[in-house]
Amino acid sequence: MTMIIHHATPSSASGARGFARAAWKAVSAYFERRRTARRIRREHEMLMAMSAHDLHDIGFVRGDVVFGISSGRGVFREADRPES
Repeated sequence: MTMIIHHATPSSASGARGFARAAWKAVSAYFERRRTARRIRREHEMLMAMSAHDLHDIGFVRGDVVFGISSGRGVFREADRPES
């Protein structure tokens, strides 16, 4: 069986442009992870500073806050996340 490969049109992921896109994507992903970690840490500090009564008012106990942080997901769902 003979296979013919046509190289007349370069793919979009080839050469310097492809490398630049991959590098930009990796750097963007890194900074997005850092931003998410800072947001989770800020939420944790805010919630841990609240009294048990205040936490109960919003439907949390201190264990929920600790579990959310230890799981790495944060405490709030995206739909419930307070605007920052």
